[in-house]
Parts: sequence; C-alpha cells; structure tokens
Amino acid sequence: MASARQVLIVDNSEFFANMVADKLMTYHEMNTTTAMDTEQGLTVLNDQDVACVISNYEMPEMTGLEFLDYVHDIEPGLPFIFLTGNDDDSVKKEALAAGADAFLNKQDSTDTLDNLAEQVKIAVK
Repeated sequence: MASARQVLIVDNSEFFANMVADKLMTYHEMNTTTAMDTEQGLTVLNDQDVACVISNYEMPEMTGLEFLDYVHDIEPGLPFIFLTGNDDDSVKKEALAAGADAFLNKQDSTDTLDNLAEQVKIAVK
C-alpha cells in the first residue's frame, strides 16, 4: 500500500503517461503512478490509495466510459478526469454526464498540463 495518495494516470501510450506523471510530480508536487491499460489501472486502484484517476478515453480494452464505470464501482465518487485526443463534443458531454470531473483534450494548448493539475486539485478537494 502506498503511503501517500496517488494520482493514477492510465494511458496506452507509455511515453505520454510517463510525461504527464513527470510534469505533475516536478511542477505540481503530486505523487503519481502510471498504468498502460485499464486492467493495470484497476489493479492499482485495488492496491494503492488513489486520490484521482486521469485516463485516456480511447483504449484497446474498453472505452473510457466503461473504465469510469468500473472505477466508480470500486471507489464511488473517486475523482476521474479524461485527458484524451478525442475532441468529439458529444463524447465529452456523455463523459461529464456519466460522472467524469473534467474532460481535457491532449492537444488543446501548451497549458494543458497546468490546467490538468488545477482540475486535479479542484476534484480532490
């Protein structure tokens, strides 16, 4: 069991997940852990004290909405933020209606990770 609450980053791109984790740790002093797929993500949820989940929407095993449902079955109300390349407005609306705390696009701007860090802080309060 981790001694400090973690921000779990789930993305099938190991490079992207590690980059987000490094930025959140370095610039925003957040404890992070990464998972390369939803199965690993669910294992982390069972093994660690997770404060917030950041997830890609489009992954090979299941959609982000399915993953959100699984997460909320394990930890109802656990903050969940999508950070994805999917910019479909209907998907964003569906995700927020399903209980996601935020839906951010990976390519929005250079401020995306700062915005992500702010959304994590808001969600875990």
